[in-house]
Formats: sequence, structure tokens, C-alpha cells
Amino acid sequence: MPDEKSQDQESYISDLVRAGDKDRYLATLLAPAHLREHLFALHCFDLEIQAISDRVVEPLAGEIRIQWWRDWLLEYRRKGQSGNPVADSLHMAIETCGLPTGLLLEMLDGWISVIQREVVSDCRTMEDRLIATERPILSLLAQVFGIEPDSLTDLSNPAVYAGYLRLLKNIGTNRACVRDFIWDDLLLPGDENLDPEEMSQKLVSEIAKLALKHQSGTRADFAKMPKKMRPAFAHLAVIGPELSKTGSNDAWFLKITGSINPIKRQWRIWRAVSTGRL
Repeated sequence: MPDEKSQDQESYISDLVRAGDKDRYLATLLAPAHLREHLFALHCFDLEIQAISDRVVEPLAGEIRIQWWRDWLLEYRRKGQSGNPVADSLHMAIETCGLPTGLLLEMLDGWISVIQREVVSDCRTMEDRLIATERPILSLLAQVFGIEPDSLTDLSNPAVYAGYLRLLKNIGTNRACVRDFIWDDLLLPGDENLDPEEMSQKLVSEIAKLALKHQSGTRADFAKMPKKMRPAFAHLAVIGPELSKTGSNDAWFLKITGSINPIKRQWRIWRAVSTGRL
């Protein structure tokens, strides 16, 4: 039986996920009860690393935080409990589920290029970056359900799709980061002179089109997944149906966070887990 301290930690971690990404929180509640704390730990770690990228102004500050996590992953078995609830929950997930720390280190490597604001020259480079930051965590979530890595699909489509949805949310909630999302083949000549509002709307429209290209592949991959694994990906069901609306109303996606009716959000997640339709 879990002690009071572990229950408090699990509650703290789930509350962080609920505050950081309500859709992931709702999807995780549909997973078997004995796996939820490990899924929450992975989601919370992912949100923590994303937050480092979102918050830092100077790349060096972000690199220091990423290095802390890298050192912890390399030494957690020797050092034991760290006092950091996110790290300690992740420790429990790794040990209980036999998760490979190599994937977490790969994920950190992917985020370093984001934090360093490395120039993205084209769409292919951006999608490679999204695969590097998103695919490791998706693979680990699947492994929590006992899915062997060799039996997984490539997960590139879900990774890129999830990454584009994250970019869209970021543009909507952090206008200051808009310039970070521009790459050479995304805009037309002269678009760089648009004012911030027009630039945001232009980026939302173009990135939504790119996400739509990966939507059908993601849905096909999701439909083939074992039913028990669906809660790891069901959060992608919430925003996906709205992507096509950005063509006629580019500003719509700038208000995406919290704009969908809560009951509709829950229903889309429940339907995805129940039917395999993303």
C-alpha cells in the first residue's frame, strides 16, 4: 500500500500536469490506475523541459538546467532520492517500468537545439527537430503500458503532429516567441515585414497546414495501436479536428488554449480511447 508521502507526491505531480496540459491530464485518467503515476511522471518531466525552453531568455541558463537533468539521469541510481518531486517521480517510473534512460537523454539533446535558438532553415529541419523532442517521450509512454519498443510503429507522424500542435499553442500564448518559429520556406518574400499580429496569424495558418499533412498518418498509426496504449496519445484528439478551421479564421488558433468547450474536450479524449478514432 502506498505511504502518505508517495501519495502526496503523486498528487503533486498530477496537479502539475493538470495545470500544464489539461488534455494530457484527462487522457491519463483513462489509463489503468496502477500506471497513472508513471504516465504523470513522464508528462510532468516533458512539461518541465518544455517550460525551460519557454522561460529562458539567455540560452546558457537553459543549458544549465538541461545539464542538471542530464547529470541526474546519469547518476540517479547512485544518488537515490533527489528531493525534486519531478525527478523522484521519474525515478520511480524508470525503475518500475524498466524505461531506458537513453531515450530521455536523446530528448534532452533535442531540446538543447531549441534552447540555443539554432536557426531552422527549412520545414524538413523543423520536423527533424520535432521528432527529436517529441518521439522519445511518446515511445516511453507506450513502454509504460508494456509495449516492446521493437513492436512500436516509427512514431514519426505522431511526434511531428504533436510538435506542430505545441508550436501552435506557443504562438497563441507567447507572442514574444513568434520569431523563433520562422524558417526560410515557411513565409513568402515580404512576409518578414508584417507586424506582430499579422505575423502570428500567418504562422498559425502555415503551421496548421503542415500539421494537417501529418494528421492522417497519425490517425492511422493511432487506429493500429493496442487499445491499452491509447491514453498515451488521446490528448491529440482534442485540437486536431479544429486545424482545418484556421484557413478561414487564422486568428482562431491564437486563442486555442481553453477555447474548446470542456465537455467537448473530455468527449473527444474518451472517444479516442474507446474507439481508436483520433
